[in-house]
Formats: sequence, structure tokens, C-alpha cells
Amino acid sequence: LVLAGSEDCFFYALDAVSGAVRWKLETGLGIYSSAAVSGDRVFFAGKDGYLYALNVADGTTLWKSESMRTLTASPVAGESIVCLQAFYGGTQAFDPATGQRAWRANLGGSLQSTPIITEDAVYLATYPGVLYALR
Repeated sequence: LVLAGSEDCFFYALDAVSGAVRWKLETGLGIYSSAAVSGDRVFFAGKDGYLYALNVADGTTLWKSESMRTLTASPVAGESIVCLQAFYGGTQAFDPATGQRAWRANLGGSLQSTPIITEDAVYLATYPGVLYALR
């Protein structure tokens, strides 16, 4: 399975062997990010300001939560959290099962790195080289 977003407002799942479209979802305004996969779920951010969670197998929308429109990195998914980083809006974390926002940390516009998730923290780096560990 290959997952890809596009500027034509669709998020696609393609068969890795044949290239045939297995399913697609229309977002309305295009896709901001690459996908993050955790278990049977795929997460991506749309230009409509929502974080989407879909079933990998059939593309069923499990939830969508209002997030941010000015992303600086694709979402990152772990077992217990999905994180997004935006230029305006800081870092936001969501429950991957429900889409409920778990927390938000406004650490400034210089945070433009992809978050790294471990069992006990989320790590982010700023452009000048400051490292944050959020628990």
C-alpha cells in the first residue's frame, strides 16, 4: 500500500504492485503533509485545517480534528499520541484513538522540525539549535 496526498484535494491509497487506486478521500482544499501510519490508522493534515485519521485498509474516516493551517512538519504518530507542528500555533498532540487534543505547547515560530516521539517524551528542535523535550 502506498499513501499519498495531492494538490487536487484527494488523499490516495495505491496498490504497491499495480499502482491501482484502492481508495481515496477528498478533503476540499488539498493536503499539507506526508502521511504518518501507526497500527491500522493513517494520519495526515489537510489544508482545510484538520488532522485526519483514516482506516488504512479501506480509507474510512475514523475522525477529523481541527488543527492548524500553517504546518512546518508532517504529523508524527506513536502508539499513544499524534503530534503536529505549525509555524503559528505551536505543537499540538492528539489522542490517536479519538482525535481529542491532548495538549498544546506554543514554543514559538522557530520550531520547524518534525517531532520525535518516544515512550515518555516528544522532542523538538528549533532553528537556532534549542532542543525541547515535552512530557
